[in-house]
Amino acid sequence: MDFEAPADYVEPKAPSLKPSKSSVDRDEAKKDAEKLSAIEHKYQRLDGKKLTDKQKLDLLNKLKSDEKQESPDFDPRKHRLVHGIPNYTAPGQKTFSAGAFSGQGVKIN
Repeated sequence: MDFEAPADYVEPKAPSLKPSKSSVDRDEAKKDAEKLSAIEHKYQRLDGKKLTDKQKLDLLNKLKSDEKQESPDFDPRKHRLVHGIPNYTAPGQKTFSAGAFSGQGVKIN
């Protein structure tokens, strides 16, 4: 059985599926804006106009790359120690080094 909808009933809208920025992204954007506003006054164009958005973005990217060079991130997953021993090889496993192929050869005519 189908019933008629009440006269004052309004169909609810479906929620938006657009991704929203997380609070971390918003905090980072706020910090970036503060950094940019602090340094922006040091840079001027020769024609006296204000910096464009692209110029500001380039300036911010340069600041970030300079900061990254000063304090590089260390990722321990890239520097794993097997059994806590550097250059560990399992027992019975052959290791190849530059000295392994440095023997005298025999010349066959």
